[in-house]
Amino acid sequence: MVIIWCRRKALARRFAFLLSIILPISASDRLLLAASNIRLQPPVTSSAFFQLTNIWTAHFTFEREQWRAMQATEEDGAGPRGWGQNGPNLIGRPGTRNGLSSVRGVVFNYAHASLEIAGTNFPKVAVRYKGNGTWFRSSGNLKQSLKVDLNEFNKKLKLAGVSMLNFHTEVSDPAWMNEALSYQLYRDAKVPSPRVAYAKAYLTIRGGYQHRYLGLYSIVENIDHHFLKENFGAKEGAIFKPVGPDL
Repeated sequence: MVIIWCRRKALARRFAFLLSIILPISASDRLLLAASNIRLQPPVTSSAFFQLTNIWTAHFTFEREQWRAMQATEEDGAGPRGWGQNGPNLIGRPGTRNGLSSVRGVVFNYAHASLEIAGTNFPKVAVRYKGNGTWFRSSGNLKQSLKVDLNEFNKKLKLAGVSMLNFHTEVSDPAWMNEALSYQLYRDAKVPSPRVAYAKAYLTIRGGYQHRYLGLYSIVENIDHHFLKENFGAKEGAIFKPVGPDL
C-alpha cells in the first residue's frame, strides 16, 4: 500500500504541475515557471529529455516550397477495405500506412526543415504530418501533429540518443494530460510505454510566418529500435501497431 500511495503522490505532483500550465496564473508565476524549465545545455540522455516537467522550446523553419511539399495529398479510389465485426477495416493498402487517414486516401509527405530544440540545432531534418482521427479534428489549423526524423538526411544525427520525435497537438485532450499520465501509469506498473515531455513550438516559413507560435505540444517517444534497446536491451524485434478493435 505504501508503494502504491507513493506512486499516486508522484502522479499528483505531475498533475498539479500540468494544471499550473493550463490554468490562468499570474505573470510572475509564469516567469518563475519558464525559468524553472530553461535548459542551457542539451540533454545527454533520453531520460533527461523525456521528463513530464520538461517544457522545451522547438522552432521549425521551412523554405516556402518545402512547406508546400509537406501538405497532405489525397489518393483516388481510397476508402475502407471492407468491414469487420466492430467497424471499418482500417488496414491500409500494401505500401501505405494503416489507420483512418490512410484508408481515406490521405498521404503525409516528408519535407526538409531545420529544427532547433533543447539547445540543439538540426539544419536538415525530415518532417511530416501524422495522426488519424486527430488529423481530421485539427484539419485546417496551422497547429498539426508532426513526426520528425532526424536521421533521414544524416544517419548520425540524434537528440539525447533519439532519432525520431513525435509532436502531438493533443487536440482531443484540452488538459494535455491524458496521454502523458496514462503512459506513466503503465510504466509504474512495469509495462514498457513511451515517455513524454512537452514543447512550446514555433514556426518560420521563409517569406511568410516569422517565429509564429503554434502552441504547446507533447513530445511522445517513438516505438522503434531505440525504444526496444531502452526497454528490452536489444535493437531488433517485432513491433506491431494494431488499428481498430479487430486484430
